[in-house]
Amino acid sequence: MELQNDTGRIVLLYYAKSVNIIAGGRGGGVVFNDEGIGGGGAAAASKSNNSLGQDLSSDGSFRIDGQRLYNLAIHNNYTTHSIVIDVKGKGFQFYTFTFG
Repeated sequence: MELQNDTGRIVLLYYAKSVNIIAGGRGGGVVFNDEGIGGGGAAAASKSNNSLGQDLSSDGSFRIDGQRLYNLAIHNNYTTHSIVIDVKGKGFQFYTFTFG
């Protein structure tokens, strides 16, 4: 999928210990892990969180720097989790999720 507007949102409930996306194009975004569909702020996630993925900054943001796999969440256990990805940048390309 390719973002045709300036902003978009991807929402997913999943059962795994980690979640990645394969993405490319232009743009970036902010990730909210286990905070519900309405978000709630990545700052809150980073305080209590062992879930920030390796490709996220401390505020939960990420920038697309090429077509590749981006790690967005790492959890301590296999259970049901949610992720909300607020995307910015017309031309952001989303290919698939992968899980660990």
